[in-house]
This record gives sequence, C-alpha cells and structure tokens, in this order.
Amino acid sequence: MKSLIQEMEQEVVQKIGSIGDTVLSTLGTKCAELLDIRKQLADLDQQKKQLSEKEFKLEQEEIPAVMEENNLTSLKLKDGQNIEITETYHASILVANRESCYKWLKDNGLDDIIKNQVSVSFGRGEGEHATDLRQQLEGQGLAVDHEQNIHPQTLKAFVGERIRQGEKLPDEFGVFIRKKLKIRQ
Repeated sequence: MKSLIQEMEQEVVQKIGSIGDTVLSTLGTKCAELLDIRKQLADLDQQKKQLSEKEFKLEQEEIPAVMEENNLTSLKLKDGQNIEITETYHASILVANRESCYKWLKDNGLDDIIKNQVSVSFGRGEGEHATDLRQQLEGQGLAVDHEQNIHPQTLKAFVGERIRQGEKLPDEFGVFIRKKLKIRQ
C-alpha cells in the first residue's frame, strides 16, 4: 500500500509530465525574456543617472563658468533663445549649530521664521497626568508639543533675501550660493 506522500509525489510527476516540453520551453523563454528586460531597465536607470549628472554639471557648473569668465550674465542667441545665469541661495543649519543660529536670529529680531511646537511625554501609568495637563493647556488656548525648526524653503527664502540686501549671515547657517543656467525660448 502506498503512503499518502508517495501518492502525492506521483500525482505531481504526472502533472509535470502532462505539461509537456512545449509548455516548459515557452516558460523558459518567457523567464529569459523577463530577465533580459530587467537588465535593460537597470541599464537605462544607469544611463539616466549618468545623463542627469552631466546635465547638472553643464547647467550649474560648466556653462555658468564660461559665461562668468567672459563677464556675461545673459545672452540672446540667433535662434531667439535667451540664456541667463541666476543665483540660487541655499542654507543648511546643522543640529550642532542650531542653538547658536536661533540665538542669532532672536538677537537680531529675525526669529519670526522659527516654528515652535511644544510636546510633553509621559511614562507608563501616567495617563491621568497627561490628560489633566492637556486639558489645562487647552483650557488656556494652547496646543501641546514644543519643537523649534525652520522649514527648509523658509530658510532658503530668508537667506536669499538677506544676501540680495547685501547682508551677511554667520557661517553656522551653512550658506552656499549656486549659479544656475536658465534657457528660455
């Protein structure tokens, strides 16, 4: 008497046998095609990355450098395209510099760009204290959570405005200026 496992094995073998060589060949071909497409996609991703890097280098380094060397800020080509070099301003406040930057902003009356959020964490079993404090603060019209930060776009706009006004910011703000090419029809 055959065991249940032996019967199942025989059924699987019969199924495979009934599939036939044509089906197995088709499956093999389709799997090879899939693998080839995946390789082509990976190659295209790599090519796109390389082209993006070259575009960046031309747009923000090479062409602006040639124009700057020749004292050009804009140029109109025969085909009607306008080429212009603009400056973009960026800043990045490192966590280590955050306190000194925020202090500088406050000391100079510019701290309105800092967002403030206040939060309180309670441990296990302190649910009642948390609820009581939240109700007290909400009763005073206050939201609970405190965190200070400056939105990156706000910081960028602030830095650009200050630089255009000829004002300097402390080095801790991590300011950098990038030249960028604009081509318009």
